[in-house]
Amino acid sequence: MSMFIAMGGGNVSALTLYQGLLKDLSTKPLLPIYVLYGIEEWYIEQAAKAITNRALQGTDDSLLPFNLIEVDARATSIARLMQELTTPPFMVSAKVVRVENCPYFAPRQSKGARKADAETEDEPREDLAPLAGLLGTFPRGVTLICEAAAVDMRSSLANAVKKHGAIHNFSYQKRADALRDAQAVLSKELHRLGLSIQPRASAELLQLIGVDEKTPHLRQLWQEIAKLAAYKGYSGVIGVEDVVALTPRSAEAKVFLVTDALSQKNKATALRHVRQLWQDGEEPLMVLAMLARHIRQLLLAREMLDEGLSADEVAKALGGHPFVTGKVVAASRTFDPARLREMLVSCFDIDNKGKSGRADIAFALERLIVTFACT
Repeated sequence: MSMFIAMGGGNVSALTLYQGLLKDLSTKPLLPIYVLYGIEEWYIEQAAKAITNRALQGTDDSLLPFNLIEVDARATSIARLMQELTTPPFMVSAKVVRVENCPYFAPRQSKGARKADAETEDEPREDLAPLAGLLGTFPRGVTLICEAAAVDMRSSLANAVKKHGAIHNFSYQKRADALRDAQAVLSKELHRLGLSIQPRASAELLQLIGVDEKTPHLRQLWQEIAKLAAYKGYSGVIGVEDVVALTPRSAEAKVFLVTDALSQKNKATALRHVRQLWQDGEEPLMVLAMLARHIRQLLLAREMLDEGLSADEVAKALGGHPFVTGKVVAASRTFDPARLREMLVSCFDIDNKGKSGRADIAFALERLIVTFACT
């Protein structure tokens, strides 16, 4: 069978990749191997279901347990997996072997891999050569689906997949791409449900959820769509007040509240918001990274304003939804650029000391907030 590889995370967005896969499943022959990976777990889950449904369509329910084999790679040996892949479908024409939490393709030190998928020196990789040699020789009708967090495209196993199947990367390179896809999903689903949403409400919703290229967000987006639709009785227009009333704030949105309080030199409010993040179980290092990114955006906005660019020009240069970037531009006017630079340097210093064990990140971050709120 000819090679077919669909790569996301580059010029093709995760949504476009997912839509392309669904189209291929309805118009092209099924491939024997699909590897699904990336940050957006909702697309991975839905893609695996779509492939499974395509392969097993028409299969009697009584025969599904024999022809839909779902295993967790963390608790399944390569030998067991190979046994399933070499066993033909039972009394039907198709069989699916779906492997979750698949570590076979991950680099030994992959920044994109989840801890559960990352290997250590104490846990040597199983010999994958037999599995690589088996790919492309399955009995007729057998389809393998592997769901992973990361894929080393240079590995021998990935190269074997390239010859016989497809590798789909449901990730984003830029935050703007993730926002654009989320807006498209939001608009299309609300239209299907008979609703519409104000542009400012749409931007507020995506900001509260925390849509970016580094964390999965689609599952929560679908949940919030369902909640808002039910709240509005499946008719009418969703406004900002509806979104604010129903949607919980993401960690990133709460970081925005911290910087808002800092701009007003309100120490107590800033501390309350950051301590709420600790109570929510957010990792201090992650909060620090988000705060540093937001401060960087504020600094860039302020510098461009000082250079004579208009607010609209600055918002366009920052990227993202105009409503969200507009809020960043407006907030940047309340900060002195020199103080923003000091805050950014302080964030980097806390990061370095925290990673080397020379500082308690949460305590250092609270002290930084107190310092800058009082000056």
